[in-house]
Amino acid sequence: IASHIDSPDLKAQLALPRGGALGMLGDPLAALRELESGVAAAEEAARQGADLQAMVGVRITCMTWAADNLWLMGFPDRALDVSNQALAASQSDEVAPPVRAQGLVGASTIAVLRKESEKAAAYADQLTTLSEQHDLPFGIAHGAISRGWAEARQGNAAEGICAMQMGLDRLAEVGTGMKRTFYLCLLAEASLDAGMLDVCETALREASNYAQEYEEVFYLAEIQRLRGALAYARGHEEQASRYYEQAIETAERQGAKMLQQMVSRAWTTLSQS
Repeated sequence: IASHIDSPDLKAQLALPRGGALGMLGDPLAALRELESGVAAAEEAARQGADLQAMVGVRITCMTWAADNLWLMGFPDRALDVSNQALAASQSDEVAPPVRAQGLVGASTIAVLRKESEKAAAYADQLTTLSEQHDLPFGIAHGAISRGWAEARQGNAAEGICAMQMGLDRLAEVGTGMKRTFYLCLLAEASLDAGMLDVCETALREASNYAQEYEEVFYLAEIQRLRGALAYARGHEEQASRYYEQAIETAERQGAKMLQQMVSRAWTTLSQS
């Protein structure tokens, strides 16, 4: 519709949910293209006099989601660059608190994906402080999950896993489901690393059910990889092999090269141990 009426404002506002939906459905390339078009449209709309705050919010959200898809596609450095740009653009007192929070959500997510626990913790703490000051439930929940992941990564497994579970519960309370499979995979991996296999299994079961019910399949390959790792930890090597094969096939089909590489490396390590 927006392309026919030549409205950059409307183009930007349509690109955001479309890009988000395409990403959740496991098409990172299509999502990236849509989100990049949203960034360009938001910038043009701002130049033409559209609501500046609204366009800043669309632009920054599109950029943070684009960074996620760049990482999935196997471009971690580009993902970090886009995330840093979004964070820099968002951290101004003139920017609305929810948009500032989105910049920190994006930065902490990329830090988690890059396994940078100190950065993830720092961003999570900033996000939590901001979100508590302005009553932003999603920011509080995401901050708890990111901080919990960092704590578990740094050796404080029990405390970190508890924080992640509290963050997931908070998301459920406020009715926010987007990226739940991602958060559940973080909890599952931390629990698996800590030897808490039942907690890992519960998280993966919920992630699998959520992916199936809501078609949030962008992280399906990681769910399958972790199911394979859990099976292996319980001594079921043939079942583990099947899960890893499924994960590689899923990542390849979706064009998620980063996940494909992660699965291949993980299986090589396990099979040689």
